[in-house]
Amino acid sequence: MNKGETSPAQTAIQVAFGFINARALYVAAKLGVADYLKGGPKTAVELAAALSVKADALYRIMRVLAASGVFELDPNDRFSLNEISDTLRTASPQSVRDYVIFYLSVVCPYRLYCAHRRIWSDQSLWQTCLRNGPNGPCLRGCLICWPC
Repeated sequence: MNKGETSPAQTAIQVAFGFINARALYVAAKLGVADYLKGGPKTAVELAAALSVKADALYRIMRVLAASGVFELDPNDRFSLNEISDTLRTASPQSVRDYVIFYLSVVCPYRLYCAHRRIWSDQSLWQTCLRNGPNGPCLRGCLICWPC
């Protein structure tokens, strides 16, 4: 295996966690993160302030998306647009933002089981977690609020 190639084990893990990438993409599209990055790189703290969400929760979402190649993450922990994330901008000529939101909320909704609260939640709770963190109604151990 050459440097930069993905091993079979890494590929299997990427496929297994595909739902996490889809949920992270949905949240970023719904919040309009790409529109806020149009002006240049920003830290999670700067983005969170502009979006009125918790910085640590947004950082986890953005790291997932950067690792998937959707956004860029520089050595100074600043996120920026690339060709993929540019398609999530509202004004992009190739915008797929509305399609991503529609598809992941209507056509293929995802429900997350919260063992702490013993409930199934819909994707709106992901946004609630981003806005309120562990002090609001959240999912203990979910992708966004963990650890809460």
